[in-house]
Amino acid sequence: MKSIGFITLGVFVLILIAGCSANDPSYRAFVWEDSNGDGRQAEDEEPISGVVIQIINQSNGLLWMRSITDADGFTFPFKAGTSCGEYTLQINVPDEYWPTTPVIQLPQNCETVNFGLKEFP
Repeated sequence: MKSIGFITLGVFVLILIAGCSANDPSYRAFVWEDSNGDGRQAEDEEPISGVVIQIINQSNGLLWMRSITDADGFTFPFKAGTSCGEYTLQINVPDEYWPTTPVIQLPQNCETVNFGLKEFP
């Protein structure tokens, strides 16, 4: 497991990460070290802890809460709204990384979306 700790975080990227049922929306994020930069997690690519994720209400643009990835690369699941897609997750990309997965995903489904980060050489 790779840990970035608490550092100054720069670039904001948008991504929807969710896992929910129609009556009980529950959102969750997963972040891993994408060492080969292919946008898919390989068996030897480890989770990254300490990545800050901001949960934003799409209807008013206000910050609802912040979460930080744990030792397993996940944020804790949170329940919000009445249907999937009501919230956007903004991930603060640490300065020493660049994203290897799409940085903006529209809220179209209720699945956990993996977010890969590759360390700058």
